[in-house]
Order: sequence, then structure tokens, then C-alpha cells
Amino acid sequence: MIATAALFGLDTDIAVSVTAPEHTDRATAHVAALAERLDRTVNRARPTAELFALDLAEGQPVMVSSLLDQLIIEALFFDDLTDGATRAVRRSDTPDYRYLPGVTFSASATGMTSAVSSPIPVWHRVQIGRGTVTVPSEVRLELLATARALLADQASAHLAEQLGCGVLVRVGNLAATAGAVPAGGWDCEALGVEYPLGAGQAIARVTAADYRTLPVAPGDARPQSFLECVSVVAESAAQAQSAGLRSHADPAAAARWLAAQGVTARIDTADSGVVRVGRVPATGHALAA
Repeated sequence: MIATAALFGLDTDIAVSVTAPEHTDRATAHVAALAERLDRTVNRARPTAELFALDLAEGQPVMVSSLLDQLIIEALFFDDLTDGATRAVRRSDTPDYRYLPGVTFSASATGMTSAVSSPIPVWHRVQIGRGTVTVPSEVRLELLATARALLADQASAHLAEQLGCGVLVRVGNLAATAGAVPAGGWDCEALGVEYPLGAGQAIARVTAADYRTLPVAPGDARPQSFLECVSVVAESAAQAQSAGLRSHADPAAAARWLAAQGVTARIDTADSGVVRVGRVPATGHALAA
């Protein structure tokens, strides 16, 4: 038997499901507490969020909590993996001349000298170490999506271990499972998944609208996608979410890139086409690993 409780946090709806109904209240309390901690840490809708300390530091090192440190490390990893597609690290409207593109000079066989620009990716400009974080003044961190994935991944794993039962935590359009699998697997119908998920799997459904609403630097055009929706099943919600965003950023190479990551996915194009990646076929917006 599966028991499910609903709550709200990180500006989205959250659902907690357990295979042992007697543990529902305990599981819900844990997820709610972690969601509140994450919200206080990175939600820019809260004027007292810890993240603002990095904005106000004007490029100087800041002592941060272990939770914020963990979120930044995860965000930088997946931004680097996806060539910046997650947009967890973006430009601000304040220039920092220390990080302007470097210029090197090279001489051709004819003796002509030319300048070659070598820009530093924005996600490489954040420095972490010894309990401090340094964010240049021209960089902004947007970690709400990272926090949602971390909530699903960490809460499901922690609760499965502590309660000794199967757990599924859904946060908005992503979810992660851990522990014992209920009969027939985990039904993620709320995410449009027809095939059930097994233990230790996660899913993210990233639509074109999700991609268009990613944070951008002032003056930058909003990202556009030629895809309608990308659904990805992976080992973690963080991986699934970043893979979905990467697909929207580079639709021509999406299938090849997803296959190289070893995930299962369904890509729905704007012209009603469907591309499947991975071993298990899917219908609708359905897939499984």
C-alpha cells in the first residue's frame, strides 16, 4: 500500500509517497523541514535568503553554510556538464573587468599578428574552498531549480534508509525514488509517465515553457526551444533535470548527447515528432529506464 501526502515548498507543489503508511507523517515532516531550509537558503523571493550575501559581497569571499556550499558545488557541476544550459550561473548587470575575455596574440606564417579571444565561462568564475565562496560581481547564482532536485534526491534516499521502506519524492516536474519498490513500481502519472519507475531512479520533465523561463542576464534574450518537451529518466533528479535543459539548448545534438550520458529519454519536437533514447520505448510523454 502506498500513502501520499502533499505540501508546498520552493515555490512549487511537493508530494511524498511511502510504502509504509505508518511513516507518512514522519516522512512529510522531514521533507517539509528540508524544503524550508532550502527555501531560506536560495529562494530570491525571500529578502533574507542566504544567497543574497553573495550578491552583496561584491566579489569578496563569503563564509557560507554547508547547505549553500553543497548547492553551489552541484550547480557548478551540472552547469559545466551541460555547457551552461542549466543557467544556474548567469551574468549580472554589473561588469567585473577582471573576467573580461582574455586576449592572446599569435603570428601567422606571413608574419601577420592577430588577436584571439579566450573567454572564461561564467560558471568557471565562482571559486569555492575552505568554507568560503567567491562570486564575481558580474555573476549571479540562481539555485532554486538546483534546490528542488536536491530535495527530491536527498529526501528520498534519507527517508528510505531511516524508515526502511520505499519512498518517492516529487518536487514540481521532477521526482526521485529510493528503497523498496511497490508492486508494479512507482506510478508517476503526475509527470505524464506511463511506465513505472524502479528503485533509485529519477525523472524530470522539462517543457519548452520551462526552458523559456530560465533566469537570464539583464538585456539578454530569453532562451527559445525547438522542442516541445523532453522527459528524462536518470540516476538522480539533478542529472535528469540538467539533461532535459541541455536538450532544449542544443536540440540538434540532443539525442546523441543523451545517449552518451546513458540516460533514457523521450524528445517531443515542436512539429509533433518523437525521438526516443535508451532501451525502453515510451508513448505519450512516457518512458522508463
